[in-house]
Parts: sequence; C-alpha cells; structure tokens
Amino acid sequence: VYPGSSVIRYWTKYENQGLQPVPMMDPSMLSLAIQAGDAADAIDFHWMVGAHCEPGCWTLRTEKLTAGKTRQFDSYDPFPPRGKPSPNDQKMGSESYAPWYAVFDRQSRDGVIFGWDYMGHWKSSFLVDTNGRLATDIRVAGHKQQIPPGGSFITPMTLTAPSPPKALAPAP
Repeated sequence: VYPGSSVIRYWTKYENQGLQPVPMMDPSMLSLAIQAGDAADAIDFHWMVGAHCEPGCWTLRTEKLTAGKTRQFDSYDPFPPRGKPSPNDQKMGSESYAPWYAVFDRQSRDGVIFGWDYMGHWKSSFLVDTNGRLATDIRVAGHKQQIPPGGSFITPMTLTAPSPPKALAPAP
C-alpha cells in the first residue's frame, strides 16, 4: 500500500520449505474476487490494445461482460485490430494488449483498475456473476520450473486501485 494513495501492489512468493523439488506451472500473479457492481449488466469492462507498431495500437476498448461467461486474454493473441497472426508479431507481453484493465459500475459510479509489470507471456480471465461479483485471475503463462528445497519464485508485481468516478464514466 502506498501512503497517501489507494494503489495496492501485489506479488506472491512461492517458497519450497520441503525436502523435495516442487513443480511450478503457470503461477498466478493476481487472483481475487470483488463486488464490481450490483448487477452484471451495469458493469463496463475496459481494456486497451497493446503497443504493436501499426494502426489501432493504444486504443481503449469497452465491452460488457456476460454473466457466467469467462472473458479471456492471452498476450500471445494476434494483434486485436488485425485479428490474425503476422510474421512481424514478436510475442512481447504488451504487444497485443496493454497490461491494464478496469471495471466500472455505471449505477454506483465506482470502479477498480488492475495492472501488472511484466513483459513476458501472460494470460488473464474475468468472470462475472448475475449479482455483479467479479473473479479475476492473471497468470505467468507457460512458466514451468522445479523449485528446489529452500528455493523460491516471486511473481511479477501487480496492482489494484479504485478508479476515480469521472475517469471511466461514459461521456454524456
């Protein structure tokens, strides 16, 4: 927690305190559930197209999450405006999507921002129920290692913060 602000930085340290190696696969950077709103149909979900060097990069997208249907992102997806792979794709962590999401409840005018500091391969998922409860999971995709006895693995940093009401509100 940063004093004087509402930004919360997260990371997880996985530590093997046993006597045998422990396999680590696709560790979670951020996994949490929040009450995003009173109903799924009142929640706006914001994400940004990534830093690929072609038209359409760094554009904000807004969509509705459908209750019971998982919305997934993979940093190795094709660049969204193009929608298909290109030989120029570099498989960089922020090429297809910016490492940032936000949810905004149009009724209460509250919101939450999610972000992370990682340029490697990641995957994320969002699932909202009919009552506006949102489950979020962001993972280090494709990561595989054996953690030796006494060894550890620390995930990349993530953050959450409440959104200022006017920052994500739809234009009148």
